[in-house]
Amino acid sequence: MFAFDSETCGLLHKALTYDAGTNNPSAEEETALTSEKNYIALLRGDWKRKFGEDEVVIVDKPLNVTGEIKEAMTEFRLLASSPGEEDSGPYSPAACSLVLCTPKTGRTHQIRRHAYSIGFPIIGDTQHGDSKINRWWRENRQLNRLFLHCLSLSLPPLSTFNDSRNKENIECTAPLLPELVAVLERKDMEDLWKIAREKDPRLTLEQYDERGGTYGRNFRKEISSTVE
Repeated sequence: MFAFDSETCGLLHKALTYDAGTNNPSAEEETALTSEKNYIALLRGDWKRKFGEDEVVIVDKPLNVTGEIKEAMTEFRLLASSPGEEDSGPYSPAACSLVLCTPKTGRTHQIRRHAYSIGFPIIGDTQHGDSKINRWWRENRQLNRLFLHCLSLSLPPLSTFNDSRNKENIECTAPLLPELVAVLERKDMEDLWKIAREKDPRLTLEQYDERGGTYGRNFRKEISSTVE
């Protein structure tokens, strides 16, 4: 089934799973059919102050899910970080880190809870974050939402369901929302944004809508042809 986190933007972050004709698929089947999801998150604090040059940190921390403790693992990969404003000391409210998050399991609010557990809550997170920092970013950076975006989703190939279909994995990418890009394009964030885009070019993709109708990219074109 699908799972939604109403505060996260981007692609659906839990894909349909396939039961290969059995109620108890083998470990190999589960591995082959597992989707991979990548998220972009802006975290409070300068990553390098705690982790130095370690760009990858794996959090393997069980989480309580409706009263049951379940295994949970998330990989955090640093794209770029900023120490913030020099005149604010080592713990400037502007200090932040842009990271690529890859959950290895799918628990409720897993990324948000794991980020908080290592002392780097996601900026804008009202449930697992820092209210003072969130307020500062609202007032000074015009960030009015959770900065967590599902950037990419890799799904099993269509041949999983029908042997005659394409055997390549289905790769989906959702560009960052304009309101998130606007935060990263600010003058005081330009160095972080430049480094991050060089590390992951997918961040440079622009949003577009292939649909027709009122909200599609061809709407104006359709109006023009009708008028003529």
